[in-house]
Amino acid sequence: MPTITDVWSALAQRLDHQRIRLGKIRARRDELRAAYEEYRDLTREMEDRTESVKRIGGLLGPKGLSGSRVDIRAIIQEALDGSLPLDDLRKQLTLWEALFEYLSCVDEAQVDDIRSFCTSVGVKTSRASLESALKTHANMFRIMKRGKQKWLALKKG
Repeated sequence: MPTITDVWSALAQRLDHQRIRLGKIRARRDELRAAYEEYRDLTREMEDRTESVKRIGGLLGPKGLSGSRVDIRAIIQEALDGSLPLDDLRKQLTLWEALFEYLSCVDEAQVDDIRSFCTSVGVKTSRASLESALKTHANMFRIMKRGKQKWLALKKG
C-alpha cells in the first residue's frame, strides 16, 4: 500500500509531467498556427472561387456552353468536381450575381451594354429588374452618370 509520501511524490511528478507536456503542446500548437490559418484562408478562397464558377456557368448558360471554342462544360465540371448538374446553374443564378460577374471582367460598363450581353446569353433583363438588383445590392455596385448614360462598376473593398 502506498504511503502518503508516495502519493504526494507521485502527484508532484505527475504535475511536473503535465507542465512539461503542456509546454510541448503549446510549442507544437504555435508551430501549427500558421499552417492552420493558411488552411482556413485556402478554404475560404476555395468557397469563393467555387461560387464564382457557379455564377459564371449560370451566366454563360446553355448558349455560352454550346457556342464556345473552349470546352466550358468540362471546365465547370472539373472546377466543381462534377458535384452540381450544369443545367441547375442557370436556374440558381440571380440578376445581381450576373451583374457581379460581368463587372468583374470589366472596370465599368454602360447599363445598355450589360443588358445586351445578358440578352446574348439568354438572361432576361429589364430596366426595372436591373434597377431593383442595383438598389437591393447597393453595397456592391457603384452607379455613375455621364451625360445621359448610366455606368456601373463594382465598389472597391
